[in-house]
This record gives sequence, structure tokens and C-alpha cells, in this order.
Amino acid sequence: NPATDVINVEFALALPGTTVVDLVDVTGRTVASFDAGSLSAGTHRTSFDVSSQAVGTYSVHIKSPVRNISVPVMIVR
Repeated sequence: NPATDVINVEFALALPGTTVVDLVDVTGRTVASFDAGSLSAGTHRTSFDVSSQAVGTYSVHIKSPVRNISVPVMIVR
């Protein structure tokens, strides 16, 4: 953070489960989504190409059966 073209996301799951990672703009609209499917417990990584997104503040939402996490990110040029 901040990002220009790619946002790299690393997260850890305490328990296995279906996980979705969304990039959400300030209006609450999901602008990109990665359905990771069923993941094992442990550390995982994914990335979003944000080169076509407008400059500004976004949130990365990580949704799993155990908990949901939101992390703010800035896209700059």
C-alpha cells in the first residue's frame, strides 16, 4: 500500500473453508473479485490487476467461514 498496477494480498486461514477476496470502492461496489474456492488452513496469496481502476481509496475484503477482514488500500499513479 499504496499500489499502482497490482495489489498483492496475503492472508492466513486458521481453518479450511471457502474464501472470496473482493476489491471494493468507496461506494461499496465490488470492482474485482477472486473466488478462491475451498482453501486449506494456512497462508495464501492472490493479486488484483488494478491498472484499469481509478486512483483512490479501496478496501480489500477477505470473506471466509470463520471471519471477514477488510484492509484499506490506495491506488496511485
